[in-house]
Amino acid sequence: MYKSLQIIFVSFSLGLIAQLMRQWPSNRLQVIFCDVGQGDAILIQYGFWQMLVDAGANDQVLDCLSQNMPFWDKTLELVVVTHTDHDHIGGISDVLANYQVQQILLADTGESEGFKKMLTEMKSDKQRLAVVKNAFLGQMISFTSGGKLYLLGPEFGNLSCCECLASEFSETLLSDAEQLGSVTTDSPNERSIILLLKYYQFDLLLMGDASQQNELALIDKGLIDKIEVLKVGHHGSKTSTHESFVKTTLPEKAVISCGYNNKFSHPSPEVLQILLENNAKILRTDELGTIKLETNGYYYWIAN
Repeated sequence: MYKSLQIIFVSFSLGLIAQLMRQWPSNRLQVIFCDVGQGDAILIQYGFWQMLVDAGANDQVLDCLSQNMPFWDKTLELVVVTHTDHDHIGGISDVLANYQVQQILLADTGESEGFKKMLTEMKSDKQRLAVVKNAFLGQMISFTSGGKLYLLGPEFGNLSCCECLASEFSETLLSDAEQLGSVTTDSPNERSIILLLKYYQFDLLLMGDASQQNELALIDKGLIDKIEVLKVGHHGSKTSTHESFVKTTLPEKAVISCGYNNKFSHPSPEVLQILLENNAKILRTDELGTIKLETNGYYYWIAN
């Protein structure tokens, strides 16, 4: 009997150690483009630091987080809500209910029911310690030596609802902010947060649902140059991914997050053609499922 218990204990211990080793955070930067159907959810992690950019349309994002974060880690250091379309914020409430979020960065103050629900969750007892801040051009987030996130859009400020929320919490760690003016468009896509992730020599551009107008503005202002990886804007819709933008950024990889056989027919053939003509390798979540990228800052690879 005693020997049997020893065998069971050793087997359990070895299994636990193997599980810990499998989920122990990498010393490389990881970017996981979650397969959440027709929507966006991107997990970025370095060691024990994690940020989530958008959360898809429903609770599918939780599967991606549980599969790619250590099972004992229930903290997200930062959640970025690029804009208020349901396919980007529908899963936020589930994330807030299951993870402790330290900082929340919002793009605008849309009036959708999903956005109102998200604001209610932010005020809950569980999330009361979170820092809530509105986003605008010029903000910078440093997450490790050699690793920074730059906000290249939106070009808007004066988001009174977010400022009201932020007053309930402590001050943010976001820095180098320059407010450029008030919102001048009714389109959530035009106010989408655009993020440039720089990790040593590796550059990743996350376009949210930003349009061709936003893309051309980045070029005109000299805010963007050649990059390694592009998260294609608006799920590959023809309203984004202008040819001049692709010729300027020259991405080696282009990731498109979209649902299988989606009703919008994303991605559009025009966008695919532009990317292919400029030698970008296209990676699609509707074809590959969740796409996992790793980099040491000098080389990067797809780790699926």
